Amino acid sequence: MSNEEKIEESREAGKTESQEEKPTVNRQSSTEDPSTETESEISNLPTEEVGPKSEITNMEVHHHPHVEKKSFKEYLLEGIMIFIAVTMGFIAESIRENITKHEKEHHLMEMLVQDLKKDIIQLDTIQNRSKIKLAYLDTLRQFVFAEIDNELSDSACKKMYYIDARFGNSGLAYRFVPIDRALSQLEKTDAYNFISRQNVSDSILNYKGNNTTLIDDYQIIREYYQIKAHEVSQQIFKSSLVDNLIAGTTKIYEGILQSNKKFTLLTRDKNVLEIYGSKLRDNRLFFGYYTNTLIPAQQARAERLITLIENEYHLKKE
Repeated sequence: MSNEEKIEESREAGKTESQEEKPTVNRQSSTEDPSTETESEISNLPTEEVGPKSEITNMEVHHHPHVEKKSFKEYLLEGIMIFIAVTMGFIAESIRENITKHEKEHHLMEMLVQDLKKDIIQLDTIQNRSKIKLAYLDTLRQFVFAEIDNELSDSACKKMYYIDARFGNSGLAYRFVPIDRALSQLEKTDAYNFISRQNVSDSILNYKGNNTTLIDDYQIIREYYQIKAHEVSQQIFKSSLVDNLIAGTTKIYEGILQSNKKFTLLTRDKNVLEIYGSKLRDNRLFFGYYTNTLIPAQQARAERLITLIENEYHLKKE
């Protein structure tokens, strides 16, 4: 056998051996459990898919985006824009607060004018009532001093009882109680800072202070002069004569003048009558000052303040 024939024979033998070594795959059943595959079969599966995933992973890990650095001018421009935005926001907030402040100030001034007008009406009523009381106190004082010299008639004595019962210890009808709706709001919310006109603020504070003075002065007059006179009157007038008459009439105190009872004084002691007359004089003097000086002065302040507010805030005059 020649050498060429030997080589050809050995090639054929190698092919035959390699075909015999290839594993055979059983295709008869497609329902076999996949877990029965051998490790050698799993290792022979294609691995071409591993390559592309690995390449994607490597690309993601090693990718570095290029960030362009900003210049100093760009940073400066951004800072200026932020500053302008903050400033504009601050200005807008200040404008909004000023508008709110102006609206609140205007509303308080309108409310205060309404309160002042009610105060004026109340002061006018008190003054009219007080003048009537003053006139009756003068009459009572004259009767007392007349009684010292001569015993008064039953009619005159009846009038003394009437005046003492009606005016001797009266209080609420002559006390000024200011309408403090607006003033209390100014006080509680510290809204005096909202008042942009200094002259208006000063006038309001002046009026408020004189309200307090008027109230305090009346209380002093009542406690130290009216009540002191009334305490002495209890030694002169018999209260049991008038109690039922006052309670049983439609018009209070009118029953005293209409009564047929005989009215007499508890005492005609000159010293007691002199003290009572002196107390009535003091009461009449200071109550007259309250009526004819303090009340008109406060009325004038209220009127001036109304005029000032209406002019400064251009309020509609009624």
